[in-house]
Amino acid sequence: MEKTVRADWPEQGKAEEYEISLNIQSEEMLFNAYDREHRTLNDGLREYLIDKLGQKGRNQRVVIHIYADDTIKETEVKQAFSAMMEETQTKLRHEQKQNRIKQLWMLLIGAVFISLSLLLQSKVNMVVSEIISAIGAFSIWEAAGIWIIERPAIRHKKALLTQLGNTGLIVETKAQ
Repeated sequence: MEKTVRADWPEQGKAEEYEISLNIQSEEMLFNAYDREHRTLNDGLREYLIDKLGQKGRNQRVVIHIYADDTIKETEVKQAFSAMMEETQTKLRHEQKQNRIKQLWMLLIGAVFISLSLLLQSKVNMVVSEIISAIGAFSIWEAAGIWIIERPAIRHKKALLTQLGNTGLIVETKAQ
């Protein structure tokens, strides 16, 4: 239930606005069922929002429009969005750090095995030397795969999260 409309933004002139409409009929649809204080958003909702952000155009500003029943408080929703942003940013930083460590370890292991293969080349059977060399090449290949595939995916998630943090949030209840 998303739509694209034209809007005037003072700092950018004409810009397209990408609206993500959410029809929330109960608090369980919006907040994590295990959080009685309504501080965290539903995980499914978070994934839905990130998926929708991935579908929008490049120069579109995002507005999340929540149509809710009158028991949902706008302040709770905004606090939950802020908490989600902080939690997701922390998770992504941790994932990025683990990714970097994994990449360095694979590169180090690859270098050690290739060096070992070169040192043992004349001392051991050629098959053993080639197996050690293949293990080293595989480790370096894995490090390259992390650098080429996984790291850009994390950067993309961080960019989407930044966009999510810059969205407008409108909560409209039935009582309004």
